Amino acid sequence: MQVLILGCGVLGSHLAESFAGGGHRITIMDPNPHRLDSLSQESRIELLLSSDSIMDDLRGLRLTNVDLFVAASEDDCRNAMAAQIARHIFHIPDVICLISDPDRGRFYQDLGVNTVCPTSVTVDTIHDILGNSSKGPGSR
Repeated sequence: MQVLILGCGVLGSHLAESFAGGGHRITIMDPNPHRLDSLSQESRIELLLSSDSIMDDLRGLRLTNVDLFVAASEDDCRNAMAAQIARHIFHIPDVICLISDPDRGRFYQDLGVNTVCPTSVTVDTIHDILGNSSKGPGSR
């Protein structure tokens, strides 16, 4: 599978290395060259320095072979825009978008964008650890 990841922060870099470890072909792009340098030199991940223009960056790639696009930068708006461009203009079959703001995540989910909201996942996990998803701390 050919995977393209936008964002080489903690999540993007771990995701890239995980997919690469599974034998997938990975391209990761980020505007910060230092983040790209942090990836393992031993992994077979193609590194691309991105610009301020998501459209130009994606247009410059050969996206006809991309099976999965993951927008995992630290900027919700950049992720949402990139995900919509990847899905609706370049017709990438599977697109996943990281959105940290739960309200914004629901908005894009309603528009048909596959979203993952780490804030909601964390809140749900904390409630699960406490053993009661409807009440806060001290309600055991």
